[in-house]
Amino acid sequence: MRQETDSQSAALAIRDLSVSYGRIDALKHVNLEIREGEIVAILGANGAGKSSLLRAISALVPVSGGEILSHGKPIHTLPAEKLVSRGIVQSPEGRQIFSDLTVEDNLIAGGFTVSASERKANLAMVYERFPILGKRAKQVAGTLSGGEQQMLAIGRALMANPKILLLDEPSLGLAPLIVRDILNIIEQLNEQGVTVVLVEQNAKQSLKIADYAYVLEVGTISIEGPAEELLKDDRVIEAYLGKS
Repeated sequence: MRQETDSQSAALAIRDLSVSYGRIDALKHVNLEIREGEIVAILGANGAGKSSLLRAISALVPVSGGEILSHGKPIHTLPAEKLVSRGIVQSPEGRQIFSDLTVEDNLIAGGFTVSASERKANLAMVYERFPILGKRAKQVAGTLSGGEQQMLAIGRALMANPKILLLDEPSLGLAPLIVRDILNIIEQLNEQGVTVVLVEQNAKQSLKIADYAYVLEVGTISIEGPAEELLKDDRVIEAYLGKS
């Protein structure tokens, strides 16, 4: 098990966290830590609780027990918009772009917590990072390809100046070459100082770029360790990586 750092220095410290939907326990007494500047991968089968974890961090579902700390300060009682203002931003599963709006309007919507001058600067930054979005700026977002929509979802999250970026299945449904591009973008963002929490179906590729990883099974942490070690762990190989 990972040795806990000083709670004041952890980007996110999740202590004894539980989330329930009625009588269904999605998360049960989960403990994990995301350190500043890391990429942390969250692995697990469908229904393991991965999305519930990200949604709890983002205040999109209520916490039924435990706490979530950021640099030692409780954040699990704050509303979602306050978390975005603090730099905790999620790019959700399924992209959830505004399909009837243009690409640019989607991006502008993502910058609702920053000033007008920051929004303008961030828009230029997103177009520089994703040139295809600049070319499609006036195009209706619902007409983009799957890969372009994922870039838009990440770009929209970047508009809010994230310090901690929560990514829920960013490669879902994308071709292998596009997946590689998306993972490269995640690495670049991390190199520029963004802490990343990555829920990803592509376990092997996510472990290759992650620093540390947790495996969720039926709402609890079953395995954790440095990502390079989990790549060699027989239990992880059998369940998620295959024998290749």
